[in-house]
Amino acid sequence: MVIDEIDIANLAPRKPDWDLKRDVAKKLERLDRRTQKTIEELIRERLKKNQSNQEFFQAVNVGTAHAGETVVGYDD
Repeated sequence: MVIDEIDIANLAPRKPDWDLKRDVAKKLERLDRRTQKTIEELIRERLKKNQSNQEFFQAVNVGTAHAGETVVGYDD
């Protein structure tokens, strides 16, 4: 009888909520993408209200180039 290699990680007990985390992960990814898209739209709308068209497009281009960076010191 041939015994396959047994992965120790599969034998170790899992946390009680491992399946919930697995099931929710895809939904959280989708929600995060939607949240980021909505934030981008809100920023574009605010910039469009406060600036001329040319300045608006320049700001959007700069914002897209720096996507992922956090804005520090921004007040409403």
